[in-house]
Amino acid sequence: MLFIKSNSAEKSLNYLEKALEISKDNGLYLHYGAAVIRKGIAMKMLNQNNTEDFISRGIQILNLSENYEALDSLLDEAKLYAGYAR
Repeated sequence: MLFIKSNSAEKSLNYLEKALEISKDNGLYLHYGAAVIRKGIAMKMLNQNNTEDFISRGIQILNLSENYEALDSLLDEAKLYAGYAR
């Protein structure tokens, strides 16, 4: 998240795409869900469409992992940086 804030959101999207690929290939679904949510946040900072779709999909993935602490933290980020309201 700090990277998204301190650098350009566009550059962050490139790194998030790589994180999505690596985490999916290795079955790291907690990381994958987090990257999907953060991709939605970065897209929102760039005023792109379908940002809520990414955030919602990431939430679904994290719900399946049952890691509610991580989910709560990422929801706070989505609310703060992307105005996401569940």
